[in-house]
Amino acid sequence: MIYKKIKEANKRQIILFGVIKFTWHKKQKPYRILTKARKSDALITLKCIRNLFEKTATVETLILGDSTARYGFIEDDKTINFGIDSQDLYYSSKILEKYINQIPNLKNIVLFYLPYSSSNNLLKSKTQMYRASYYDAFLDIPYSDKLCAIRNGLIELSKKLLNIHSYYDKNLDKTPKDVMHPKKYTDHNTENMIKRYVNTAFKLSLNDNMLVYLKNIIEKTLDNNLNLLIVNAPYRADAKHIFENLCTENSGNFLLFKSLYDLVQKYDSRKIKIYEAFYDDSFTYDDFYDFTHLNLKGAKKLTGKIAEQLGEFYL
Repeated sequence: MIYKKIKEANKRQIILFGVIKFTWHKKQKPYRILTKARKSDALITLKCIRNLFEKTATVETLILGDSTARYGFIEDDKTINFGIDSQDLYYSSKILEKYINQIPNLKNIVLFYLPYSSSNNLLKSKTQMYRASYYDAFLDIPYSDKLCAIRNGLIELSKKLLNIHSYYDKNLDKTPKDVMHPKKYTDHNTENMIKRYVNTAFKLSLNDNMLVYLKNIIEKTLDNNLNLLIVNAPYRADAKHIFENLCTENSGNFLLFKSLYDLVQKYDSRKIKIYEAFYDDSFTYDDFYDFTHLNLKGAKKLTGKIAEQLGEFYL
């Protein structure tokens, strides 16, 4: 069952895809609780589209990736940040395919790439797969997986819960900038929570079933004579340290991002570069909002470093 309500003594729950998503006290209004996160996420998607079409003629660089891109890069008149929370390689490739011929002065593609991007599939995440409905509803990008025979039900459910058209027409300009670039350190993750996250991410990094979409991105950029900068997004030192320990424990010389390096080497092109921000020690605790996302200070730093990396294409 895609969607059902459960009523208990003093609580209400909504279940999506068999996973409990929200619980609230019966005196609270469920619509406000249920839709707050969804509305914020979808507003970001719509703002990406609007910003692109408002400055199509001036854009030279397209940013792709997940929330590390959204919070890690500050766009200007010559850049468009199409980073959307939980965006996987499939959706990055489809966004590129959709807009590459609509940006006349496009020169550079910047792809944010995480340790687990090689096998991260949005549709296999029970807590994040609802985001796929935005790509379908707003960008007309179909689901990548037959897992979604429930596709139409999810789209209709998302629209019902979000009340999309009336809400976004009124609120598109009201998303505060601090949502995009949090300024304060508010990480409530404990050391054990970070370890659980990194362990899951590390297991994903050992597979490469999503690399076919990275290959599509590379070939699309080369076919259009564009530069491709792949950014291994920076992680806070404590999370990075856990990753590195796992590499050592599982295989003495295991190289994080190995599948990425191997694929890029096959093309042997001066039009492709990897910026190893993950290993850049100039990013300190003060640059992070939580252990995987930069704050405003860190985003400004990374934006400057990406500009330097792009400049090297023209030397």
